[in-house]
Amino acid sequence: ETDVPGELSALPAQRRLLDLKFFGELYNYRLFDASLIFEVLYQILFYASYNDPPYETFRVRMACALLEHTAPYFLDSVAARKKLLRFMPYFYRYVMTKNKPFPVDLDFAFAETLELLQSLLPASDVVSQMLKFPESIATINQTIAELESKLLWHNSRNQSQGRSGAATVVYIYHLRYSTEQAQQLQQKIVGAPDSAAALQAALEGNQMPPRTAGAGPNKIWP
Repeated sequence: ETDVPGELSALPAQRRLLDLKFFGELYNYRLFDASLIFEVLYQILFYASYNDPPYETFRVRMACALLEHTAPYFLDSVAARKKLLRFMPYFYRYVMTKNKPFPVDLDFAFAETLELLQSLLPASDVVSQMLKFPESIATINQTIAELESKLLWHNSRNQSQGRSGAATVVYIYHLRYSTEQAQQLQQKIVGAPDSAAALQAALEGNQMPPRTAGAGPNKIWP
């Protein structure tokens, strides 16, 4: 990514962090709403995940940087708080797939981000449960499955919400898989009488392979 030798080879990584902070400042000055922040956070975790080895932790650093820079400004919104609680289980699962221990500075950055979010969110059992770091992959997978089922069920009860929770679920699968496969999944689950069962059946029936190189990140919001 750079032809500069030696210690300056880390320059692109630092530039990405600076770009994220600049992007966060645009949000802080109200040039766009929190939906775009979370769209970027999901892309940080899932876009081109086929090329993301277990030892690579830079995406964790980017997500922490964006959350730390913008959270004090968007968590006064109830809608943004709900989006954050949807996002955190996916973030935790991603973190748990990475080799441990983290570099010391990243370990501190991750811990400080969680402390910041906990201090900004109102105390409640739901908040505590969603922000608590899971004990195992199986635990967080169960949390995510329950979350997706609730979001899809809610969408099947109310089709007029636009960028609903179900749209978030479909968008996540779009980032992880090809556009055509994500659209097939969307057709099977959104608006189904029992969306939770439809999601499970669609995933088990398709056995969708990981996104391949060159598949574009086109948005497919319902």
